[in-house]
This record gives sequence, C-alpha cells and structure tokens, in this order.
Amino acid sequence: MKGLALVVRFLLELAALAGLVYAGIAVVDGPSGWLLGLGMAAVAAVAWGLFVAPRARIAVPTAGRLAVEVAVFAAACSGLLAAEQSVLAAVLAIVYVLDRLALWAAGAPPFEPAPPNS
Repeated sequence: MKGLALVVRFLLELAALAGLVYAGIAVVDGPSGWLLGLGMAAVAAVAWGLFVAPRARIAVPTAGRLAVEVAVFAAACSGLLAAEQSVLAAVLAIVYVLDRLALWAAGAPPFEPAPPNS
C-alpha cells in the first residue's frame, strides 16, 4: 500500500505543477499567461526541491516541510478555482488528503529524514 501511495503522491506533485501552469494560462491571456503559469510552477518546483523532496537541499523541521507541501497544493487548488475549474480543484485537494492519510496509515513518516547540509 505504501508503494502505491508514493506513486500517487508523485502523480499529485505533477498534477499540482500542471494546475499552476493551467491557472496562469486560463487567468491571463496570451504569452503573459504562459509566463505566469510557468513561473508559478517553477517557484513551486524550486520550493519543493529545496524543502520537501526526499533529498531536499535545506533541512527544515517536519512542520516546515509540511507547510511548504500544503502551500504548493493550496496554491494549485486556488489557481484552479481562479480558472473556474472547481471540480479539478476539489479532486486534487481530496486525493491529496486521502493520499497523505494512506501514507500515514501505512506507517510512512510524514517525511523521510532530511539529509544533513554539506
């Protein structure tokens, strides 16, 4: 079950990035929308890589990592709502919560230990 939950988690991360890109494109017309969407996705990906990823570059307490994770998914859901995609926003939020609960039920820690900074 843990393996499946981790696969779903990875797909959720990709869906959140796609949701941010879509939101930018849907909310702002033209090339500016693409820049906004790609920029939001890039900021989310960098934050994820720095603080949340299993090999995060910056070690922060679990609460901090969870805060960044929730912020990325909240931004994606908010963006989808702004783009008038309420069903997609709800599905993303619900599947995220269910997956987080499945990982917890499977005995997975909230996060793998962060590597020491070198």
